[in-house]
Amino acid sequence: MENKLEKIGQNNFMDNFVKTDDILKDMCGIIESSQKAAYRAVNTTLIQRNWLLGYRIASEELQGEDRAKYGAEIIKKLAKELSAEYGKGYTKSNLYSFYSFYKTYPEIFQTPSGKSVGLLSWSHYATLLQVKDKAARDWYEKEATEQTWSVRTLQRNISSQYYYRMLKTQKKELVEKHSFQSAEILDGTWEGICFCGKAAAYPYGEAGLLHRPRVLQLHTEMLCPHRLENRENHASRRRADGHVYPHV
Repeated sequence: MENKLEKIGQNNFMDNFVKTDDILKDMCGIIESSQKAAYRAVNTTLIQRNWLLGYRIASEELQGEDRAKYGAEIIKKLAKELSAEYGKGYTKSNLYSFYSFYKTYPEIFQTPSGKSVGLLSWSHYATLLQVKDKAARDWYEKEATEQTWSVRTLQRNISSQYYYRMLKTQKKELVEKHSFQSAEILDGTWEGICFCGKAAAYPYGEAGLLHRPRVLQLHTEMLCPHRLENRENHASRRRADGHVYPHV
């Protein structure tokens, strides 16, 4: 575990430097790149620390008979002792967040390819822990990473149920699309209907009124195939015994 975590914190800041003829440009590039590298290193180390603290709490909790009660007692005791030693960053609330972080992202530092993963800030992850729905949380995490959402933007989108509103919109658009297509069939032109292997198109204008009953009949047969089946059964019985049966 330690080796994997150490690899995550490595960066190639030195390797990426390329000298040019513009010394001021080079100096500015070095300063800005070092600032970004420092931020990434601090953020990665912070996430690693919080994940490991959560891992350690979870490991200790499993040894208790009444795990919920035992875990709560451990966190309460740890919060008191760690806060006295290191300050306010280790309150019961924070320790619960570390524990929840580990339980929610047990393999955050492990990828199938073995390459380093691109991490959000700890504040992003603390915000994502509010979302209990895994599908929604994964979507928010993906969007926050790809769209470079700030923590404030992420929190706003979670609070406004953006993920669920988007799903409703997609479903609504899908329903409206199918409804529109059906309306086009009823009120516009039938295309691709084959009679004796030939495609035909019948507009519902004055020139196509003659064909409208047949087109509507075809539409009914497509939507209500049981009617066509009943009519075929009726014809078969009439041929078999010579009697005429009413059909539905």
